[in-house]
Amino acid sequence: MGFLTKKQEQITEINVGLVSYEKAKDLIRQFIATPEHYENDNEKAKVKKLELESMKGEKKAKQELIDYLVETMIRYKFEIEGMILHEAAIEIYKETWGLGIIEDIYHDPEVDEVEVNGIHNIYSIRRGRYCRENVIFNSEQELMALMGRIFVDYCAVNEGNPVGRTVRVDGTRVLATVPPFTNTITLTMRKHNTFIYSKDTLTQVGTLDPRIYDALALFNRGLLNILYSGPTNGGKTTMLRHFFRYSPPDIRTVLLEPRHELKLQENYPEWNIIEFQELPQQRLTLLQAFETALQVTPVRIITGEILGGREGPEAIKSGNRGHTGNLSTIHAETVEDAILELTNILVEEGRSQSITKEQAMERVCRAFDVIVQIFVPPQSGVKKVVAVGEPKFVDGTVKVINYFEWQPSEEDFLKGYWQYPNPLSERLIKKLHRNGVPAEELKRVGLIW
Repeated sequence: MGFLTKKQEQITEINVGLVSYEKAKDLIRQFIATPEHYENDNEKAKVKKLELESMKGEKKAKQELIDYLVETMIRYKFEIEGMILHEAAIEIYKETWGLGIIEDIYHDPEVDEVEVNGIHNIYSIRRGRYCRENVIFNSEQELMALMGRIFVDYCAVNEGNPVGRTVRVDGTRVLATVPPFTNTITLTMRKHNTFIYSKDTLTQVGTLDPRIYDALALFNRGLLNILYSGPTNGGKTTMLRHFFRYSPPDIRTVLLEPRHELKLQENYPEWNIIEFQELPQQRLTLLQAFETALQVTPVRIITGEILGGREGPEAIKSGNRGHTGNLSTIHAETVEDAILELTNILVEEGRSQSITKEQAMERVCRAFDVIVQIFVPPQSGVKKVVAVGEPKFVDGTVKVINYFEWQPSEEDFLKGYWQYPNPLSERLIKKLHRNGVPAEELKRVGLIW
């Protein structure tokens, strides 16, 4: 980096010599915190910037900071017992600016999620399977220090603010809690893009078959309103983001989220996308974002993850006001459960108490053309599309017309086949045709008989 190219005039030259790793770590931290260590203000500012970016998870900043630590140790003539300088620099980085004892677990390409339940109970999800990790924190202070680094740009997570949420620069979603909200300190880090989505990979692992893949691609291209339903860590957001690529890039798309998590603009930088997020400190809510979004003439509105009364009503309104191509995700075990959850959200929402449950259910069914249901058996972690259906409200009840269904064998849920019980409804055929998908293409993928 060229930071340490000439002698410092501010401090006496130091020759550290042979020291233990722990002593080296303490000395490096002292040097970094000492103003006289730096050649000038520019060097100091650059290092402080690297520290901040490293704590946010910036890979380039991490490498530059490690290089700087090596340069510092060379400058002060460090020798470290049993370690070369670069190895020591990496370990010092992990403990001071990185993820500490979970750093290597987190960066393992097979790990999808890291779960910390107190200082002695650490799990990971590796390719969908839960694994207990053979590492522990030495103290609650060590774990709280790690959380302080992760939430460096946000309010500290403590007894007065017992829940923290953030999204790291690589897209990892982080949730942290402390007592008394939970009985112990918890930290959950759900990584982004750990599985490369493609038609080949999704069919090879058994998530879906080629016919379902082609149908979902056409549904996105034809701007159907799609709700992805499934469990936590079910791949709903990633599937939404992946199939979004098949939709028209030029139409105005508005994204509403409590926090930027979908990152559609990052993945599709030249597309016509505007992303809004909630700003509680400025008192800018999702409702205000929705009202603002209507003024930028969107064709479609994507509401991201529906967790409750903030996101649900806006997603339903989008689908009932003529916007098309809307996309959302929700936590539910079945298509029917997803509809019921949205119905309850709409009824319980303060602005919608005047409508009956039946009226709310009808609005939910009108809001979404298709619901994609995903299931993940905890024992295997294999994500599987178990149903793709169209919700309809008929004679006061919900009826789901399934176009794709997973039929498991009696011995093993993951062994079976997909069946195609119904042709596409006339309503969806007409809507797809209006949006540029001719009947011939629907026939090609088996949606029209």
